[in-house]
Amino acid sequence: MTSLLLSLLLAACEGPVHGDSRFYSAWTRLPLDGSVYRWTYGDVDGVQTDLQVDLGEGEQRGGAWVVPLIQSRDGVEIRSTAWSSSPAHGIRIHGFSEAATGLDLVFDPPVQFAGPWPMPGDTLVTETGGATFASTFDQVEGCATIWVPDWEDVACLRYTLDAWGDVDLGGLTGTYWLVPRYGIAIFAPDADGVTWSLAEAEYDHKVY
Repeated sequence: MTSLLLSLLLAACEGPVHGDSRFYSAWTRLPLDGSVYRWTYGDVDGVQTDLQVDLGEGEQRGGAWVVPLIQSRDGVEIRSTAWSSSPAHGIRIHGFSEAATGLDLVFDPPVQFAGPWPMPGDTLVTETGGATFASTFDQVEGCATIWVPDWEDVACLRYTLDAWGDVDLGGLTGTYWLVPRYGIAIFAPDADGVTWSLAEAEYDHKVY
């Protein structure tokens, strides 16, 4: 499917919703149902090698379908973040692990990353896992990627996730851009000093 066609499809079906032009559907921008099962990202500055993110095996946890997104490079796992995404609860983070630091955290309650129907300017605060998290819906903007430059005209949601506590969570905190139907288009973890842009997504052609 060409980048222009992808852009046109998203622009046609994913604008403001829920009866108020200020509100956007968050969960449709993080598919965890297997429709997209692998994402490959490139460093926008071309310094680091490509980063691969795979959809792991999901499980029911606390009434939510929780799925890990596993980051790796050259076949070596780097990090894993357990997400859930639903119209009832929005987007939540249930756990985070990191090979380099040995972190293996379960968040109970989960970190509320986005509400079901967020509006720009929303900040959600969660105290869990020995840290205080603040997730802010910064604004709606285009998110041109290596894979689809035409997403500069699509309504992407930009979020900033911050955390304060005794544990270094720089591999999780940072800025995220969510694009309709395909998930995280761009992200910039605080620990990496790199902005990762979607270079390719592998998805179920029966769904898309």
